Amino acid sequence: MQPLDLNTLPLEGYALIEASAGTGKTYTLVNVCLRLLLETPPGRERPYAIEEILMVTFTEAATQELGDRLRKKLQEALNAFCEPDSPADALLMRLRKRLPQESSIQALRRALRDIDLARISTIHAFCQQTLARHALRSQSPFQVELLEDQSHYLLQAIEDYWRNSLYPTDPLWVQQILAQKWSPECLMNTIRPWVDIPELEILPAAPEQSPELAAVKHLQVAVNQSFQRVQALWQTERDPIIAALERGASELNGNSYRFKNANEWYRDVDRFLSGVAKIATDKHPLIRFRSTKLNQSVKKGHIPSIAASHPFFDQVESLYQASEALLGTQQQFLLRWQHQLGQEVQQRLAQGKRHRNQRSLHDLLKDLAHALAAPQSGPRLAQAIHQ
Repeated sequence: MQPLDLNTLPLEGYALIEASAGTGKTYTLVNVCLRLLLETPPGRERPYAIEEILMVTFTEAATQELGDRLRKKLQEALNAFCEPDSPADALLMRLRKRLPQESSIQALRRALRDIDLARISTIHAFCQQTLARHALRSQSPFQVELLEDQSHYLLQAIEDYWRNSLYPTDPLWVQQILAQKWSPECLMNTIRPWVDIPELEILPAAPEQSPELAAVKHLQVAVNQSFQRVQALWQTERDPIIAALERGASELNGNSYRFKNANEWYRDVDRFLSGVAKIATDKHPLIRFRSTKLNQSVKKGHIPSIAASHPFFDQVESLYQASEALLGTQQQFLLRWQHQLGQEVQQRLAQGKRHRNQRSLHDLLKDLAHALAAPQSGPRLAQAIHQ
């Protein structure tokens, strides 16, 4: 990498100029444009006219500033050439010394006169104008609706996938999706960059089909069946189960089992075991009825006996083991689901825009890039743009 010297920067070929914010990018562009208007680059018979120079930037505000700065620079340069002894910046002084005065004054006056013909635009506007002007060569529609914000259609596509993928699926997986605090709105922010730039590599990658993922259906069945057995026992034997637990209260560690809160545990279990099957986790009071938890919480010197006092405790143990096996596939499942979401939404959004004859700002960039990369029509399109 070399420091930039505006006086010796070649006016032909390509130049990549690296600069951070506030380091003079606009200043550099304006001065390069000035040199193109005054100097004859290698391979040409004359300098460029202002309408032959394309200047592209990112925002409308930047294009306005670039145009204003260019106008001021041209006027400053004209004054410098008309008054050879007047003060000027270093670049203008060098240009004034080595370029003919009369032809430079004429070129600057023409540029100021025709400055409204200068092609200064945002990169998206340039792509849109080029695709419209060369619609046949680029195989683009003659008229399209430009979507400056496609959030509405993106959210619509995500909501469609949300309904189609979650409504018919097993409630156990729906619980896991909702446990991530996901919603169509928050997922929109997650996948938006991928939708705009599908070439991005998403990390971590989608997991391959593994034995664990292939066994998901069997694991879901196991959780559902275990839950139903626990649910049925609780509904028919609630009082004997509670009595069995409370009979052994003196054997259990008081830190793990504070029986003054027992009525609250029982109400929580009532709620948990109502309705559809659920995955059992350590955060729920049901864990106090798990046989391994009971055995591990027995005080020293006591023989574990509570877990064997009612079959409910072993059934809760089975539910926890089935739940843990299913949760072991959770990360792979969620990652795979997110990748499928991105692919499906990308396709739905693209199909909808084609149907409505709409293009987003990023679509314009991609459309022109694809048109220029086409083996047969691409070179002819590039030549037509250059002309």
